[in-house]
Amino acid sequence: MKNGIRLLLLGVLVSLSAHATAQDTLTLKNGDKLKGEIKSLNKSVLTIETDYSDSDFKVEWENVTAISSNRKYNIFLSSREKIYASLSDSTVTGFAFLVHEGVVRKVKLSEIVIIDPINEYFADRFNASISSGLTLTKANNSKQFSTRATISYHTVNWHLSGNFNDTRNEQDDVEPIRRTDGSGNFYYLFYKNWFGAINYDFLSNTEQQIKSRSTQTFAIGNMIIRNNKLYFSGSAGLTFNRENYYNETEILNTREGFMGAEFNAYDIGDINFLSKLSYYPSFTESKRNRINFSVDVKYDFPLDFFIKVGYTLNFDSNPPNDGAKQDYVFQTTLGWEF
Repeated sequence: MKNGIRLLLLGVLVSLSAHATAQDTLTLKNGDKLKGEIKSLNKSVLTIETDYSDSDFKVEWENVTAISSNRKYNIFLSSREKIYASLSDSTVTGFAFLVHEGVVRKVKLSEIVIIDPINEYFADRFNASISSGLTLTKANNSKQFSTRATISYHTVNWHLSGNFNDTRNEQDDVEPIRRTDGSGNFYYLFYKNWFGAINYDFLSNTEQQIKSRSTQTFAIGNMIIRNNKLYFSGSAGLTFNRENYYNETEILNTREGFMGAEFNAYDIGDINFLSKLSYYPSFTESKRNRINFSVDVKYDFPLDFFIKVGYTLNFDSNPPNDGAKQDYVFQTTLGWEF
């Protein structure tokens, strides 16, 4: 019995030692090699953690000529395939050898869109950012404060994300204006680039007399374009809407259709462009249509700092309680991503 326990402990120690010494390797165009742990490839940027730097290295994917790793990854190709594989040592510049269930497949590095390690710790799957902005104007004693935050978590086949925006504006002789919106999103990738999505959105807006609006959307969509430069997806489904307006005691429950699109361009230097459009034709109220539109342009600075310029539009063709048909917010914030 004691010998069995000793052998078990020895096997565990050997396994841990092998894991500790195993390293992933990148070869760059200039001939340099980076050894460490590949964290991810996303939006044409590969992140690798090394023992000789306190900060992770971020390498543009087009500068990588070879890659190897014994660990398993979810690897997404531009052909809309997803392969669970390790990366064998590449002997041909510009190509990778994917090892899946003992079968080796040769692919161009340019065909690899996402490398997602799935054997990471729970906390390593989170990505978050927070930014804020303050504007002070002497005229009318105007003050505006903005806060924006995002968080996401993803696994092999599903992705969970959320965001929060809050804008407050105060000035003399004018009623304070406040706009708060947020969302939680879940999607499941069930076949190639087809996915199912459940979205929850919340909006409170004094300009449109909206005390609270909560929206639950169930949709099916397709990632039409997903490569190392662009992402574009479309989706459609049903929406269940619950609205509560200022100076109104009745809570409205409506049913709507849903059509949405998302466009993201990220291979343009340090600039990231993201735009989303949602259209809600009402089934409960005739001739009522709602549109939500947002666009964000982010510029990355060193040390994970960034500046972001954002525009958000909410339109309602037939708002209850004589509220404004549309409202928009233009924000400029400085933040840090972690």
